[in-house]
Amino acid sequence: MSLESNEWVTCPKCNNRQQVTVWESLNVTLNPKLREDLLTGKVNSFQCETCGSAARIEAPLLYHDMQRRFCVRFIPFRMIGDKDVLEQFSSDGEPVIDEDYDEDEVEFSDYIFSPHLVFDLDELIRYVAFREAVNPHDMPRRARS
Repeated sequence: MSLESNEWVTCPKCNNRQQVTVWESLNVTLNPKLREDLLTGKVNSFQCETCGSAARIEAPLLYHDMQRRFCVRFIPFRMIGDKDVLEQFSSDGEPVIDEDYDEDEVEFSDYIFSPHLVFDLDELIRYVAFREAVNPHDMPRRARS
C-alpha cells in the first residue's frame, strides 16, 4: 500500500506556506504511476505557488516493488542521528520488526523486512534503475534454493 499525507511547507525563498503531498511509502506494483513520478522527480517535491521556487522534500520513503520482490528505504542523511530513526534498527543495522507483528495475520515475503537502505534520494532512484536492469521482467524471480 502507498501512504501519503498533506504537509505544510514554507518556501525557503519567499516564506509562502502551502500544502504539499508527502509520500511515506510507494507500492509501485499496486500503483505503477508512482514509479514514473519518482523517476521524473514528482514525488516529494515542492514548487512554490507564489515565486515558483522548486525543491525536494527530504522525508523518509519506502519504495516497494512486489513484482520484482525488493524494497528500498530512503532515510535522509540529516536524520541518521535521530533517536526515533535509530530505534528502528538493531546495533548491527538490521531493521527491528514491530513486536505487534503477527505472522498469522499478515503474510509478507522476507525481503520486506530487510529493505536496501539509502541516504540520498538520487541513490534510491539509481538503485531502482539497477534492480529493474538486472530483472527487467514483470514476473517475480524464482525462489533461491
